[in-house]
Amino acid sequence: MSCFAKGFNATLLLVSQILLSLLFASVVIAVAMADETADLGAKLNNIHPVVDNQNINVVGRYSVTKDGEQSILQMSYPGVTLSFFATGKAASLVAHSNSGKGRIDVLIDSEFSHTIELTTQVKPHPIFFKPNATNQRVLVQLINRTESWQSINHVHNIDITEGDLLSAPKLPARNILVIGDSVSCGAAVSRGKQCNTDTVGHDARNSYGFKLGQKLDANVHLVCFGGRGIVRSWNENPDDIQAPAFFEKALPFKEMNAPWDHDQYAPDVVIVSLGTNDFNPGIPEKTWFVDTYVSFLARIHAVHPNAHILITEGAMLNDGNPERPNKTVVQEYMRAISERSQVKNLSYIPANHYPGDECDPHPNAIEHEKMAQDLTESIRMLLNW
Repeated sequence: MSCFAKGFNATLLLVSQILLSLLFASVVIAVAMADETADLGAKLNNIHPVVDNQNINVVGRYSVTKDGEQSILQMSYPGVTLSFFATGKAASLVAHSNSGKGRIDVLIDSEFSHTIELTTQVKPHPIFFKPNATNQRVLVQLINRTESWQSINHVHNIDITEGDLLSAPKLPARNILVIGDSVSCGAAVSRGKQCNTDTVGHDARNSYGFKLGQKLDANVHLVCFGGRGIVRSWNENPDDIQAPAFFEKALPFKEMNAPWDHDQYAPDVVIVSLGTNDFNPGIPEKTWFVDTYVSFLARIHAVHPNAHILITEGAMLNDGNPERPNKTVVQEYMRAISERSQVKNLSYIPANHYPGDECDPHPNAIEHEKMAQDLTESIRMLLNW
């Protein structure tokens, strides 16, 4: 046999051995990953329903439905937050979305970890804790990210791997309620350079309301619905539910029987930020707008008599069109509402205009931070916080 043939055969043998080694390594890794996943599933021996669980805080509006004997938490308003302390290697959120577009942000020890993308199938979504955290207390926060109209998210269980739930975290003493439209929901706030204005860009956690709660150490309920207003929607759809109606609901949909029990949450401050969508089709008739708003404030005061109510027109309205000076007119209406209302603890806070950017007219993340700071200063001055 020639030297060339011998050398070729030796090289071929070496390459074959390398390929076999790589194949064996791939199989070992795949088996190990499968074993880890199976091991995780096998050790999910601490299954905790969320509804009426004293070890799990739920801040935000929700409804309860039944799946056989089990109670399931339903949430549609953005910012609804589940928080708990746990020990172990990991947790698992068993949940689904009615639309397949639900998104839930996960925070571990107050640091953002990842976003869970829900599907229409009920299935577990793993939440891995930090390395070597088996015997350490870990704070987990699950925040409903998406806007009200995008998904009704159903939370079934919280399952813990090689650990357990501990006593629930202590909540702040102060309570804030924000009633608004898409801006209050955090629409497109995290659109970024990619200009993501779909479910990816909607982000309750970075909305001005959530930032306000952080600045003032307060719980926050976001009761908001994109495109809606006091008397009409952005497109005047007569079938849409408006703020005075969805204020009464745990899930903001006309067709759903999901009333909200106002005794479940006692806000110290109620912020009403509405008017942008009412003015979108044109300037609404003054009596219609003012009378409806005054009645709405009376209802808020009736169920939350100890709350200080702040009204503002929102950040998007402006006088850019000389033929439709929306900002000037809505501020005139707001002053008329303040004069007409019989609510004593009522303040009108004129809003600064934040124009968004070339991607979207909704305020971006930087502008939401400024909006939160504007309101923080007003609340501290009015309530001595």
